[in-house]
Amino acid sequence: MKTIKFRAWDEYNQTMIYPDEHFFKLKSHEILGRYETVMQFTGLKDKNGKEIYEGDIIKSWDNAPLGRHEWIHIVEWSNENLGFRFKKLQGIVLGSTMLHVRETNVEVIGNIYENSELL
Repeated sequence: MKTIKFRAWDEYNQTMIYPDEHFFKLKSHEILGRYETVMQFTGLKDKNGKEIYEGDIIKSWDNAPLGRHEWIHIVEWSNENLGFRFKKLQGIVLGSTMLHVRETNVEVIGNIYENSELL
């Protein structure tokens, strides 16, 4: 069964809020009214066991025979695919990719709100 979790960006306090399930049941109407940006947990974790949410900036890599390749992605929801996608960045947006996430080849390095310098 997929775990449904959310987090919210508090623009006023410039901080990420990770409310617990009890908080959301009591305050769901208030959350959507107060915080403009609510992000959902993808159900995936990175190599360090950190949960991956919408808006996260992740690094992925493969160890090809000719050397290691690394990419930076933004996690976002795709209405077209009705699921999460990892939008590849490399200076400018090159497109999106269907990244096959394995716990050993993905690491959360920040998010678009607290680490915009990574974009």
